[in-house]
Amino acid sequence: MTGSSFRYREIFPGQTVLVFVPHEDDEINVAGAAIYGLRQEGFRVICVFATNGDGGYLAETRLSEAMASLRTLGVQEDDAVFLGYPDGGLDAARCVFLHGREAPLFVDGRSETYGIEGKPDFSMAFSGRHRPYTWEGFLADLRDVLTHYRPDGIIAVDFDSHPDHRMCSMALETVLGEILNEGKGAWQPRVLKAFAYNTGFESVKDFYADNLLSTAFNRGKIMDPALETDSPSYEWDRRLRLPVPEACRAPLLWENVLFHACRAHLSQWAMHKAEQIINGDEVFWLRRTDSLIYEGTVTVSSGDGRHLHDFLLLDTRDIRPKHGVAFTDCLWMPEESDEEKTCRCTFDEPRHIEAVSLYGDPSDASRILQGRLRFSTGYACDVGPLKPWGRETAVDIPPQEGVTWVEFQILEAEGEAGLSEWEIFGQKALPCRLLHILADGHFAYDWRVPAGQPGPEISAYTFGIQEAVRWYWDGESAELADIRAQCAAGITGPHTIRAEAEGLVCEARLLPESGWQRKKRAAAVWKDRLHSWWYTQTHKRAHHHLRVLKRKARRRVK
Repeated sequence: MTGSSFRYREIFPGQTVLVFVPHEDDEINVAGAAIYGLRQEGFRVICVFATNGDGGYLAETRLSEAMASLRTLGVQEDDAVFLGYPDGGLDAARCVFLHGREAPLFVDGRSETYGIEGKPDFSMAFSGRHRPYTWEGFLADLRDVLTHYRPDGIIAVDFDSHPDHRMCSMALETVLGEILNEGKGAWQPRVLKAFAYNTGFESVKDFYADNLLSTAFNRGKIMDPALETDSPSYEWDRRLRLPVPEACRAPLLWENVLFHACRAHLSQWAMHKAEQIINGDEVFWLRRTDSLIYEGTVTVSSGDGRHLHDFLLLDTRDIRPKHGVAFTDCLWMPEESDEEKTCRCTFDEPRHIEAVSLYGDPSDASRILQGRLRFSTGYACDVGPLKPWGRETAVDIPPQEGVTWVEFQILEAEGEAGLSEWEIFGQKALPCRLLHILADGHFAYDWRVPAGQPGPEISAYTFGIQEAVRWYWDGESAELADIRAQCAAGITGPHTIRAEAEGLVCEARLLPESGWQRKKRAAAVWKDRLHSWWYTQTHKRAHHHLRVLKRKARRRVK
């Protein structure tokens, strides 16, 4: 990537990344720029679609569009995988999570997974048989996908406002938890979760700003105004922000590879969402799989200890509500009569431990106010109160050698408090690092400034970096305060800002833009918008025809 030492290999080990999404077009909402960038670096990217997107359109339409979109991003057709389950719809009326628990769901004359000619559903391709539309079958297919491909990295949809997205998020975490516990640490994929809607499909329409802005969370459609994201467990300031390749940040839609990937999804009019989806960064949350708890044995004084290490942060039986989702069955909660209220992780062999993370109740109904960590080495420390809404409470401890067990005890709580997850790490350092220059809080590449006007406030985004950032202005070492003063004085010529830390490098250029250049760019934007509008007008008939095909198919079934 120009001006930066960033490589996707700094984030993902190995050679293979699996992208898991609910619907055809969610691959772009969740990870469009990352898919393109990974392919440019030679990674194998396997894109797995949970449903056939067949709620309002034929599976033939949605699957063909997805393969065309992935070709634009550089993904091989063989690496597009379709589980073949029904699109659940916004009301989840066709969703196996809700309606496939007791018996197979029956939808549009079908009760089993299916694909299209030349592209069978995964179960048929993998085992020679279709899978019944059941929740158990869905989990089994997902397990088979993960164990078959065994990817080095996973990018997956998170718990956002669509029922199918919630289903897929919980399914992935459930299956991953089972595999991690069974494998005792033998497989530790790098897992990134991302929202498809409020940071993508339904995000802020800001593509044509003077500079390409970073991803913004659309709080107008958030699940609960008290939260920072649609997941109670996430803090916005702790997101992992990845730079985007140059082809994915072209300043005009018709020059941008992501727009053309969106254009492939004609049925969804995805090109109309490109102005929301295309940003100067991509936002994820890192879910670590290197917790030592998967290698130990967990015992509790009372309650269901499996929830402590099932990798499942959020669980609910009703994925339909837009607001006020009730999270159930995701907490280790000791019995009220339990005087110990203790959980313990015991290891077969002595371990080196540097950090512990605790996640509490993902609602605001209860909270651990004080607890105590104890180690077999004799070290102990008090913890609390835990962060609200089940957010990660990271506990730094003096490195402990030869640990054979770790114990946590709840000492004081409000409500019926417990833990949704307990993580124990052999190293405090995060497993990936990133450095990028910020201009007014946005990822900076070439940053345009009206000539003679003050420039942006410069700062640095770091993830997993402990070292102080070193700064350079036009090749000369400088203090950050001096760089900000230079910017505030007005930008009259091009300048290069460089940041370095722990072997990572990022450069950004400040480019003064004359009045004539601004008018020229405005004219280019007008032409770009006109081109997009004309494309829409000439494809309305084709879009309508795709709906007609689905309606005719439904009448034949009836």
